[in-house]
Amino acid sequence: MKAIKTIFVIIGIPLLVFIIFIFSLGYMFSGGTHGSIKGYQYPVSKERLEEAIQHVILENKNIERPPEDTVVYVDKDYYNHDGYLRLSIIAPDTFHYIIRFYGDQQYWKQNTHASEIFICYANDNLGNGGSEGLGGVEWYKWGIKDKLTDYFEKNFIEKLDRKLGVKHEEKD
Repeated sequence: MKAIKTIFVIIGIPLLVFIIFIFSLGYMFSGGTHGSIKGYQYPVSKERLEEAIQHVILENKNIERPPEDTVVYVDKDYYNHDGYLRLSIIAPDTFHYIIRFYGDQQYWKQNTHASEIFICYANDNLGNGGSEGLGGVEWYKWGIKDKLTDYFEKNFIEKLDRKLGVKHEEKD
């Protein structure tokens, strides 16, 4: 019995510390990013995609942009510029999304025939959800991810496809 305890102390404890260290590396080097719940790529410029998104929002009373002075998620100034867009879809429940255009200004200038949006954060009417990178929509919570993306696709992406006259390509 004493030999088993000695072996555990010599091998087991250092092995356990090593395993914890390896798993924590993923968190240390992830940069705290939100990740992407799901992406939608279009064979159009970012400007054309952005115009179509604005038209879809304006033409549908069940899609709203929160007022600039309303904090829905984190920092209202950060998530309403530089490629981010907050919106709520009310049909019949209210779901909240923060979407982002893939890339930055340099990327958008160079890629005039392709653009992409992706869902950064999403919450249903009960507050379920979050982001892939920061929690709430992890890969093993497939039910909530499907619920959030299905609702988004039915009530927003289908309208966007029609407005652009092209079908999106999904990106996970």
